[in-house]
Amino acid sequence: MTVEFEKQRLDKWLWAARFYKTRALATEAVSGGKVHLNGERVKPGRNIQQGDNLSITKGLMEFNIVIQALSKQR
Repeated sequence: MTVEFEKQRLDKWLWAARFYKTRALATEAVSGGKVHLNGERVKPGRNIQQGDNLSITKGLMEFNIVIQALSKQR
């Protein structure tokens, strides 16, 4: 079930959306420059909202995502 919120931390959303197995891995990826928000490098605690664009690099794969919904629960 997805509940809509106005804003949420980037690292929490990446973990909840299952891009990373743990929140610590999500934080490390954001800090390491593997995740960009709206074309910019950001910190893990940055608030995101619906409509934001994410670029996630994992190995040789790159995901370009438009955030449709926020969820605080995995």
